[in-house]
Amino acid sequence: MTPNHAKNEWKDNDDKSSELSSFRALTRRESSFKMLVKRYSTFWPTTEEILAKHPSLEFLNPDFASTQRKSSRISAIFNLVATVCGGGVLTLPIAFSRAGIIPSTILMIFSAIITNFSMYILCSCARRTGGRSYGDVARKAFGAKAELFVTTLLFIF
Repeated sequence: MTPNHAKNEWKDNDDKSSELSSFRALTRRESSFKMLVKRYSTFWPTTEEILAKHPSLEFLNPDFASTQRKSSRISAIFNLVATVCGGGVLTLPIAFSRAGIIPSTILMIFSAIITNFSMYILCSCARRTGGRSYGDVARKAFGAKAELFVTTLLFIF
């Protein structure tokens, strides 16, 4: 056996032992991770606790006329307006700082006028077609493909 061959064999054994030790460390970490996963949360109820309290999973998506729905129209409208206005109000300061006070004010007034006009057109179309949603109005005005397109856009944005 040549000296180089002995060095290569020793190097191969060293690589194998380091791989073995890293494998052992990895499996040790993995088993400790499994212990963390098996721990039950003290905050979230377990599946058994949920099913004991609610025998059916209907409470996740109750029927429209269910007594579990405790929301009113006023709270739903308030929630919708707060969500829409909240996002806009949070972005207004940076928009005003970047564009300037006068251009931003002019653009805000222009946006309000355009929004008012588009709502007028949408309500007029809904009254004339009898549609109760964006998709209904699009289907009755332009066909089924338009309804699919509008519904997809609403889903994405």
